[in-house]
Amino acid sequence: MMVAGTFVLRLGEAVIAAVPDLLVGVLLAGVLRHVVGDVRLQRWFAKPWTTALTAIAWPVGAAGILPIAVVLHRAGVRPAAVVATLFVGGAVGPLSIAYLMERASPLAALVLVAMLFAIAVLLFAVVARVEGPTTVTGDDAPGFPPALGEARPLLRATWLPLLIGIFVFAGVASFLPGSFVGYVMVEPSAVHAVSGVGMPLVSFYPQNVAALFSGEAAAGVYRGAALVMLVGGGVTVGSVVLLFMLVGRKIATVSLATGIVLVLIAFFALQFAPPLVPAIDEDSHAFDRLSQPHKLLVGDAGFVESILMLWGRALSVGKIVAAGVLVLLIVLPRMASPRSKLAPAWMLRTLGIVGVVTWVGLTLYVYFPAPAVALVQMRHPEGDLSSALGQGDVEQAHVALDRIDRLATRGRTGALLRLDTSAAEELAAVNEAVASTRTSLPPTPEYRDAVDVFVAARDARN
Repeated sequence: MMVAGTFVLRLGEAVIAAVPDLLVGVLLAGVLRHVVGDVRLQRWFAKPWTTALTAIAWPVGAAGILPIAVVLHRAGVRPAAVVATLFVGGAVGPLSIAYLMERASPLAALVLVAMLFAIAVLLFAVVARVEGPTTVTGDDAPGFPPALGEARPLLRATWLPLLIGIFVFAGVASFLPGSFVGYVMVEPSAVHAVSGVGMPLVSFYPQNVAALFSGEAAAGVYRGAALVMLVGGGVTVGSVVLLFMLVGRKIATVSLATGIVLVLIAFFALQFAPPLVPAIDEDSHAFDRLSQPHKLLVGDAGFVESILMLWGRALSVGKIVAAGVLVLLIVLPRMASPRSKLAPAWMLRTLGIVGVVTWVGLTLYVYFPAPAVALVQMRHPEGDLSSALGQGDVEQAHVALDRIDRLATRGRTGALLRLDTSAAEELAAVNEAVASTRTSLPPTPEYRDAVDVFVAARDARN
């Protein structure tokens, strides 16, 4: 019963997560084909570095990258670029990089994104040696109405790979005991090492969850999995199926073999390099959604009621609206736009600059949260500090102080970004209290030794 229940639960959760991502991917793909145009796409994706940069910039995950790959293929973009886009394009985005900076560190995020860029460039270079001639499929009738009308053919081309990826993930998760992947990350063994590479590539999870997984993996015994967790946020078994459908058996086989080799190289490079974040020695339960839940029966609810309740937690108004818009695009008839033209070059350049600024701005806005958010996040390390002081544990007290200090610093920067100078001053007082407490902790600290930190945090909340 647990296996069947987990399969249904994870299947529904994956579908709920896929809907908004798929909508964004379909809309972006339609704009690429009918507003940017085939010739410009062929030119932009002719080089490995421009392809790699664009792949990293896509704000979509494993579901949304599928229609984008289909459109690039139909637009006559070279297969090497289609492969690199499909393999790396769903890994990170502006929000997920901010989450990764928060869960791991800015240095870890920089290293991991640089490795993704290198993988995309090398994958492009290898596939470029075996690719054949490209052909343009269909038309690039200009205008927004044709762009919206692209949704139905794109969904027709991607629904099967998407469902295969989701079903494989749900099937694998249904047979794994609770916290299996979390146990993998803290208990070294040969089987766990293989799982650390393989599990992300057969799973299905959105980009923000990929950032969470990557940050947790970076602190585990298999820190090389930090990179694989990001790749797994954009790649599923369905991505492999679509790869064979688009570029053929020969190129797909070379691409798959090259991609696996590059991921393994990255895994071992991170594994034997100096750690990017402090290590942990216990399962944080961050990976629970990749396996059976600890308890499918919640309270007095029945089996079916429990699954529906967990699905309800995954739903939101935005996801329901996204589902409605996606259905509307499916039934929308394909409309011609005889007077429309492709966007002029100056407009695309302007939109490109605006896009880069927005991308960076969103990343900074999320990484440097509003003061109220930082203060809420600070409650957990405050509790850890109180516990460490109660036990006389100086080492753990300093760890908690470091976390409080980092949150106060980020919150203070967030306050300045939001022009809230009073909140910035209050959080600066928290930093000062942490600095003075660090130097005054005796060999056996007590609660009164850090009272200034708690007072400063309380004053900031008030």
